[in-house]
Amino acid sequence: MSKLREVRFYKRVSQLELFKRTGVWPSKISAIENGLLEPSEREKRKLAKALKVAVAELFPKEEANSRPSRASFSPDLLGVQLSAQGK
Repeated sequence: MSKLREVRFYKRVSQLELFKRTGVWPSKISAIENGLLEPSEREKRKLAKALKVAVAELFPKEEANSRPSRASFSPDLLGVQLSAQGK
C-alpha cells in the first residue's frame, strides 16, 4: 500500500475530500496511490499539507527509486538482443 493511501486511510480522508482540499482530481489521486503516476512537486506539497504531514512521509525517496523510469529502460533488461537491420 502506498504511503499516501496509508496516511489517507489512517486519517479517514476520502479521495473526494482530498480533492476538495487540494484540487487534485480523485482519479489522479488513485493513479498516484497505485504507482501509475508521479505527482508534481506542487501536488506533493498540496497533498502533504492537506493531510498535515511532511512531504517526505507521503513520498519517501526510496519509493521513487524503486521503479525504473522510461528513460532508463533498455531491451537488455528483458534479455532481448537487437540485431542490426538488414542482417
